[in-house]
Amino acid sequence: MIGLWKRWRRTAGLALLGLVLLLDMLLVHHQYSLHMQEHPGALLRISGERDVTGELVKGSVFVQDLWLREGTVTGLSLEFATYGRASRAKAQVRFYREKDLLGEWVVPGSEIFDNQARRFDLEEPVRVADGGERFRVVVRAPDGTPGNSFSLYRTKKDLYREGALAEGTFTEETLTEGTLAKGTLVEGTRTEGAAASTDLVLEVYQSGYPGVKLSFLLLAVYTGGLYLFFCLYAGGFPKKMRQAPLERVVFALVLVLGTGYMFVMPPHSAPDEPAHFATAYAYTDRILGQPACDEEGYVYVRPEDMVYNEAQKNPTAYSYQLFWDHFLSRAGDGEKITFGSRMLNGVWPVAYLPQILGILLARSLRLGGVPLIMLARGMSLLFYAFCSYQAVRRMPFAKGALALTVLLPMSLELGASCSYDSMMLALSYLFSGQVWSCIYEKERVGWRDWGLLTFIAVLVVPLKIVYWPLFVLCLLIPAAKCTSVRHMWAGRACVLGGGLVSMLAVRLYQIVYYLTRTSFHAAKGQWQGISLADVLADPAMGIRLLAESFRSQGDFYLSTMVGGKLGWLDTEIPDYLVYGFWLLLLLAAVKVAGERQYVQTRERLLAVGASAVSVLAIFGVFLLTWTAAGADHIDGVQGRYFLPLLAILLPCLRSERIKLRSDPAGALLAGAVVLHLFVLWAAFQINLLR
Repeated sequence: MIGLWKRWRRTAGLALLGLVLLLDMLLVHHQYSLHMQEHPGALLRISGERDVTGELVKGSVFVQDLWLREGTVTGLSLEFATYGRASRAKAQVRFYREKDLLGEWVVPGSEIFDNQARRFDLEEPVRVADGGERFRVVVRAPDGTPGNSFSLYRTKKDLYREGALAEGTFTEETLTEGTLAKGTLVEGTRTEGAAASTDLVLEVYQSGYPGVKLSFLLLAVYTGGLYLFFCLYAGGFPKKMRQAPLERVVFALVLVLGTGYMFVMPPHSAPDEPAHFATAYAYTDRILGQPACDEEGYVYVRPEDMVYNEAQKNPTAYSYQLFWDHFLSRAGDGEKITFGSRMLNGVWPVAYLPQILGILLARSLRLGGVPLIMLARGMSLLFYAFCSYQAVRRMPFAKGALALTVLLPMSLELGASCSYDSMMLALSYLFSGQVWSCIYEKERVGWRDWGLLTFIAVLVVPLKIVYWPLFVLCLLIPAAKCTSVRHMWAGRACVLGGGLVSMLAVRLYQIVYYLTRTSFHAAKGQWQGISLADVLADPAMGIRLLAESFRSQGDFYLSTMVGGKLGWLDTEIPDYLVYGFWLLLLLAAVKVAGERQYVQTRERLLAVGASAVSVLAIFGVFLLTWTAAGADHIDGVQGRYFLPLLAILLPCLRSERIKLRSDPAGALLAGAVVLHLFVLWAAFQINLLR
């Protein structure tokens, strides 16, 4: 029996793993089916940052135009506001297709609840005609009086460019005739609270999302393919894969797994991605000789590029439907409209070079909004994969630790996004591999080596000034490896000075502003912020906030460093997957028997010291920009900001006291692939059920 178990235990383990994956997929599908019964799929969703309209009273009417391209309409929903009190006025809602009244509903004031969406179902589904049709929502309060009625929610920005919102007094004929234009009213006078360049927060829905079924199928095939490859690898095949250099395996895994994250996490779901996309797009406008921004700094884009905007930064099933609806879309490059995000200041265009190339290529090929942003993301992922390959290839030891850092869920999500964090992380990992190589492996450090380190410093430091201390590791490069002492000091000066000069050239104004301002509001709200003068006057306050941040938020930092909360911290991955990645990282940091002990005490102390200074700088930045006076900890810090430090610190954990018999890098990467499959399905499930 024991012999039989030894023979078949691997097969049994793989079969059990496959069964768990299959059950996980079936569970996600079942939960989504139940969810859709309560929350029908949206044909159109207008959302984002919102505000209330003026209170509806007798005689006033809100009219919202909608344009639907395809699908079957089964109803709509609106969000009401009552200012925390009960509404005594009833709401009358009408829904038109052109001049045809599709449905009319009257809701008593007692059934209108504050800050809640109300569904209005059609008795008969309505199929949208080929080529699209105009629909119109009309809302009244026939018996509304000031102080006893309700309001509606509207967007703060004009995110839905195909329709318009108007408020005023209308005759029955004008309610169904003509098309509202942005900034105009039809036979009405706009009252206080209405905005001609915004839209009502609403949803027009149908019975389901056909595109989500396709997403299910493709993700299942993707998962099955990776699982099959894992089984072959566990069984000893393919031999070429087992014998391939680790950097090639990492390059392939970054592209394969990164593509999975690129599709499971829809456009603009990465942290601050809308602003980064807008900035990269603005640079392409300038390259093409076109206006980049309007007077307020909002970026000009093609109308087709508004398919995804800030309203989709928290992805739902509707985000996947939008993706497949516009996956093969085409667009011209003529008329422009403004995107919902401003261009970021103080960022060099080279920080977005991969994204700029992708956007330019898409615009030259007249590709639509979804192909454009996916091509920008794809170019970003390709650059990240290339730098990851070079980083692992150069790393003289602890290659597995660096490889797993590169392949963390958070690293891959950022690497496959339009954020400049993709380039920052890629170059930070490359710096780690290059500097350890120069310290321990290379027999001669030439100007090419110093040039690469300088190039990385010049690009990374202006993006994240808090990482400048990490570049002091170049001081560990032995003088004996340089042609002369002058050569060594010149190289060090280029690395440290280049980073410092580029930081001052790009960020000097912002640095001076943040260090000298005294009265301001913290970024997270309307509370008075903490200035440098406040910290200097009460240093104990800063120390207390720092200590309390580690005490109360330490688990949050460790979780978000790996990717426990993807997206805008709204896609929470199960803890057991987070623990799994940390276990793999720690195992990868263990020394292998027969391997030379590289990191000595002096190098370890400098690496830890430089990382500690960067940590203090990270907390200092958020103390002076995000934290409100009276806060109990420093606000805004996330684990992803420590990823460049992780690539420096993990090699320092290797010790002569703890050793492994053989290099586990291949097995650890295989384990990471399995964990990624569960992470992708967990993120997919959260997005579908949101």
